[in-house]
Amino acid sequence: MAAIAGTTDRAPLWRRILSWVLLILFCLLAPLGLITGWAHALVFNTDRYVATVDQLATNTDIQDAASTAVTNAILDRYGPALGAQFLRPRVESAVHDVISSSQFATFWSTANRAAHAEIVALIRGRDQSGALSTRDGQVVLDLAPIVQAVETRLQDSGVDLSSVPVSSPRTTEFVLVDSADLASAKRVTRIFDDVGFGVPIAAVVALVLTILVAVDRRRALFRAGVGLALAMALLLVLLLVARSRYLDAFATGVRHDAAAAVFDIVLRRLVIAAVVLLAVGLVTAVASLLVHRGRSAGASPAIP
Repeated sequence: MAAIAGTTDRAPLWRRILSWVLLILFCLLAPLGLITGWAHALVFNTDRYVATVDQLATNTDIQDAASTAVTNAILDRYGPALGAQFLRPRVESAVHDVISSSQFATFWSTANRAAHAEIVALIRGRDQSGALSTRDGQVVLDLAPIVQAVETRLQDSGVDLSSVPVSSPRTTEFVLVDSADLASAKRVTRIFDDVGFGVPIAAVVALVLTILVAVDRRRALFRAGVGLALAMALLLVLLLVARSRYLDAFATGVRHDAAAAVFDIVLRRLVIAAVVLLAVGLVTAVASLLVHRGRSAGASPAIP
């Protein structure tokens, strides 16, 4: 160990400083690279985006929120003429049948596939039109086709709506995202879109260089493992804070539960990847210590 310590002491100062600078750079770039990779794999990839949001169509919290929005829209439109007491149980039954059927899942998938181009346009600052739109920090999906499907089902069940005076509906829109930070999120995501895969590549390059430049590469590997684990732990904490801040925009109840479902499902792969990389960092750090102990042949290890 004395020989190793002596070698480290005799190493050029610039080499030791450069190794630490590269290590810090790697720790900063690793979470940013992960987010960039996630954004390109999900946000800017139509098939993966649709596969992810399709899970929301069968989520009970999403179904409850959509059912509430559709029910209120129909009661606002026909309730004053037919009477809410008469109409509500029939509407709720018809809404339940439509929302729990494959018709809603098909609508959800088709609408989100068509809307994906609008999401990308939204992030990139271009005009968008169609089922998905944004305003005042909200991303909303128009449920008008589902309202029409429920109206058809009501007609088929004997509720004649054709001659009913129609009041102006309150809304047929379903809020997917409601956050004052939407504009900031768009700007950040746009930056990730602009840099492409340069950030994760830069992170890998910084990791390789910090190990190559280091005099004691085992110690450098140990530090890189610890740094990666800490960086991923910090990212997970920030995601928890972002989730709490995002949900603060919703009151407790159906919309709050639906918003939580949207956040959790959309960011699930990012969270899983961060946990995996955290584990990789810890395993790397522990493995470097075990290798050192094995080489020490019973000597007291020097903890980095």
